Amino acid sequence: MIKSGKKNEAVSPVVGIMLMLTLVIILAAVISGFAGGIAGNSGGSTDIQITAQTNIIVNKGESADSKFEIDILSVNSPVSTKDLKLKTSWKTYDKDENPVSNDTAVTPGSKNFYSNGGGVSPLGSGLGLSEWNRTTNPLPDDINFGNYTLMAGTRMTAYPAENYGESDYGSSGEDSIQAVLGQDWDKLNPGDVVSVMLIHVPSGRVIYDDEIYVNG
Repeated sequence: MIKSGKKNEAVSPVVGIMLMLTLVIILAAVISGFAGGIAGNSGGSTDIQITAQTNIIVNKGESADSKFEIDILSVNSPVSTKDLKLKTSWKTYDKDENPVSNDTAVTPGSKNFYSNGGGVSPLGSGLGLSEWNRTTNPLPDDINFGNYTLMAGTRMTAYPAENYGESDYGSSGEDSIQAVLGQDWDKLNPGDVVSVMLIHVPSGRVIYDDEIYVNG
């Protein structure tokens, strides 16, 4: 019997090389996709950084001294209010110690108050925007929420249309501050806390979130 010197190899060198090349290609594709995902999530609208200060004053009757204001102190890139939603929520007690609360969401594009000819609150002021005050009628269109852009120095304002007493709020039609703080906003007292949020709708991110003590 003559034994053959030929050896049967489990995998030929060519097949082994092809398997290794396939593995390298797959790993390269996975790493590339991962890196691309990181790059795609950095910068742009999903990386908005904003610093703001909110002031809420309820002066129990004086329209001229009652207000809701958000001052934009800094933002890494201008943000159009057409991409934003403003949310406020609060709880308090009326003079008879009955609980009162409200949750309000403000979206751009739909008129939400009717004093001074109406508009979309909160109203904007600052660089590049039309000048206005509480007696301006009609209000300029470019100051409506949804039509202006947030940048450093922008102020977002809401205010009562008339003086108010301790009974039900007496404004004839919803006014600017009621559109932002909701029904029964006049029941708020100094020291009450109002949650204020700005949400960037396209990304779903909350870009500003603060708990504000009401001043009086």
